[in-house]
Amino acid sequence: ANNITDWLVEKNFRNVIINVADEWDLGGDTWNHARFIPENIDRLVELIRERFNRADYALPIGASSSRKMSYPDSLAHVCDLVLLHGNGRTPSEKLSHLRQIRSTGRVMWMIRDDNGNKKNLSSLSREKASAETLFKEGAGWSYMPWKQTHSPPFNYVPRQTSKFVDGMSESERNGAYFRAVLEHIAQLVLKNPPRSAPGKQDTHRKQ
Repeated sequence: ANNITDWLVEKNFRNVIINVADEWDLGGDTWNHARFIPENIDRLVELIRERFNRADYALPIGASSSRKMSYPDSLAHVCDLVLLHGNGRTPSEKLSHLRQIRSTGRVMWMIRDDNGNKKNLSSLSREKASAETLFKEGAGWSYMPWKQTHSPPFNYVPRQTSKFVDGMSESERNGAYFRAVLEHIAQLVLKNPPRSAPGKQDTHRKQ
């Protein structure tokens, strides 16, 4: 914790959120130090926070839950923000947990949300419903492209149209699916969201 924080300060990285313990609420045997990390998150957070005393800025620090979405007030008040995983949870289950956590007054951000590893209409519907649930509750939501999770870097190429059907080829499916998710997010957060240009071919690629 000391070393990585000092490295962030040395490099002057300011667009970083520190997740001190990923899926902190899993069983103790998940961690190679048994219960040490789950039982000492507060100490680790304070340790990291102290390292910024010699810097002219400080990065926000949190600890992410597993799909259990366990976040006691005691942990939320130690952290600067609440980081969540919503894997496999329905939108209504996510909403219930969000409203319980909201009383802590912390910013909430779902950093990992697995809504199915198949690019089909059913998964797309769950992606949209999850994004809408989080944004309407004033929380952040991260799109998790399953394929790219296991084969980085992120290099999806959104198509010029978000028209999506289950019978598409895999290359067409990935681009249309990604575009559909992006457009739904834009509709939720922008006053004047951009629209697809049906029938046009991709004119550029994003890496």
